[in-house]
Amino acid sequence: MEKQDCAVKILYALQEKMAIDLSAAINYCDSLIDEHGLSIYDLCAGLALSHVDARAYHTWRIPDTYFIAFVGSRWLGHFMLAKRQGRKIWVYDPLKGEALLSLFHFFMIWHKTLILLYVN
Repeated sequence: MEKQDCAVKILYALQEKMAIDLSAAINYCDSLIDEHGLSIYDLCAGLALSHVDARAYHTWRIPDTYFIAFVGSRWLGHFMLAKRQGRKIWVYDPLKGEALLSLFHFFMIWHKTLILLYVN
């Protein structure tokens, strides 16, 4: 397994997109990656170190800002970065790259397995 997993990759993408310093979060999260990847709890703790407010948000009320999408069970899974743009959602998946999806398509795929971390 590559040392830098999807959680750290989306932190780099978020840092670039929002032009904020997430070095504390990136260093913290990178140091905690094990054979299972990074947990959602560790990602939230890392974001807090960079003074970023991350909280769960209902999928049907996605704001027009960046959010971290977590797909998985319990605390381990796959992380993506997304942003609503009107009636579409831009998605950055570290495994598949970037895509622009309709809201309908996004919700049909992700609404049952998604935890949103609203990044303020």
